[in-house]
Amino acid sequence: SKTNDWNAEYSHTFGRAQQELTLSWIGGTTHNQTLSVPAPSAQRDIRSQNNEQVFQADYQHPIRRSWLVETGLRFTTRSISNSQFDSLGSQRSTTLRYQQQILASYVSSQWDLKNKWSLRTGLRLEQTLNNIWQLTSERNQQYANLFPSMLVQKRLKNARSLKLSYGLRIQRP
Repeated sequence: SKTNDWNAEYSHTFGRAQQELTLSWIGGTTHNQTLSVPAPSAQRDIRSQNNEQVFQADYQHPIRRSWLVETGLRFTTRSISNSQFDSLGSQRSTTLRYQQQILASYVSSQWDLKNKWSLRTGLRLEQTLNNIWQLTSERNQQYANLFPSMLVQKRLKNARSLKLSYGLRIQRP
């Protein structure tokens, strides 16, 4: 297995405290190759490649001294391909290609309240597109999800805090 990972990030702070723009990119590729010999006259060569790219833009802006708003966009693309060759690579027996694209946007707001309390609420919208190709078939799937989140925090003495949070997530294939 061979994996390459890359990333780049740019941040710009504006003249106002807590006002910031961040642009980032993360990329990676993994290659795998496995040779197996199940029978004396046969050899199986299994190859796979995984690619992932993430582009993200985040912006935070203070509305007032005790109120901060954040927003952002994120685009993720993943592709996975698997191929199996039999008899020393002369014949391909199976091939699978999977591609996933996710476009997400979010907005969140944080309020610093009285008596060292703070509240953060957020909402994220994701649009997902999955494409799966095999030798004789193709399957497409598209869906959208809305994810709320909330965090309540009480700052205590000696740099301690008490937090209660809620978030909704999904698990993808």
